[in-house]
Amino acid sequence: MFIIGELLMFSAFFLTYIVNRAQNIDLYDRSQMLLDQRLGTLNTLLLITSHERAGNRRFLLAHDRSDLAPAVPPHLSAALSP
Repeated sequence: MFIIGELLMFSAFFLTYIVNRAQNIDLYDRSQMLLDQRLGTLNTLLLITSHERAGNRRFLLAHDRSDLAPAVPPHLSAALSP
């Protein structure tokens, strides 16, 4: 059920993007020129590595290897706890 909901949400987002872009092609083209590829790349790398770090921590904690799990800031500990 969760996967179907995710698919519907992403489909709605992409459909909204396609419709709005078709109505405002010039605006989207001009806005795209303002984006910084270096910041986009950095953002993507941070998202990928933070997800992997959280997954590794959950695995280590689930297998009673908390001594190997990396330290987590207090404000994130609740979100990453198993």
